[in-house]
Amino acid sequence: LEYSTRFAVRKAKTVIAVSEATKKDLQKFYHTDENKIVTIPHGYESVENIPDLSPEVKAKVPEKYALFISTIQPRKNVIGLIQAFRKLKNENPDIPHKLVLAGRIGWRPEETLAEIEKNKDIVIHLGHVGDNDRWGLLKNASCYVLPSFYEGFGMTLLEAFQAGVPVATSNISSMPEVAGDAAEYFDPHNTDEIK
Repeated sequence: LEYSTRFAVRKAKTVIAVSEATKKDLQKFYHTDENKIVTIPHGYESVENIPDLSPEVKAKVPEKYALFISTIQPRKNVIGLIQAFRKLKNENPDIPHKLVLAGRIGWRPEETLAEIEKNKDIVIHLGHVGDNDRWGLLKNASCYVLPSFYEGFGMTLLEAFQAGVPVATSNISSMPEVAGDAAEYFDPHNTDEIK
């Protein structure tokens, strides 16, 4: 994959990047001439009527929760999010919220799944959910948190804004570019900041 990507980038007349962060990565890792790269952010189709949660998913989530939606893999920093949420709950035991995680299991999930298992009293892992339930989860969340170490774009940030939920996200990669001044930011390497 690395060789084919490097070859494709080298041979292409123009390379489209979905964010300035991705453009910088193409320059850094593939030594691509910046004049060859055009940044065109992802399109976004607004949802007019955000659906409610299905009864099956609604039965699994508490009334109050912080939400993470994405693939369970190391770069998403779910371990850091869980550790920060544990600190929050330890320091503020009266907070009724739980942390709800929704998303497929990705590559190298073992450590993250072990952290989820250790914290089942405050973390609910739903696994993959369909589009309607994804929107329902967003609509009913107290906040959406995306603590990733890297995102090429971060579409779920826009979905959270569409659902009217407050957003907290990493201050690196493409997240500040996508969320602008509409989110709260933290260093994803610092669980106290995430908390």
